[in-house]
Amino acid sequence: MRRFAAWLGLSDAQADDEGGVPSWHGVSTRARRLCGAAWLLVAVATFVLLRWLMPLDDGLVGTAPAVIALLLGALGLSWTERALVSAPRPQGSSCRGC
Repeated sequence: MRRFAAWLGLSDAQADDEGGVPSWHGVSTRARRLCGAAWLLVAVATFVLLRWLMPLDDGLVGTAPAVIALLLGALGLSWTERALVSAPRPQGSSCRGC
């Protein structure tokens, strides 16, 4: 399971030789919680809206709103994490304006 999570870029492993960046590197705990809460709110709102708009028998025994909301929340959170993460700087870097 760890290899699969690392392949998806979701592991908390240290940066490797290929230039990988650990999850949520350089992002504050407050920002992590706010992002998680915001995407949870979006997922719940999507579920409620789809459940209200879609017929009860959607061909998937009524599970389509839950699946769509779950995918939206998971993808949104991972996209936000990758957008907020900051790359670690190499040790001994003399770059002053970076």
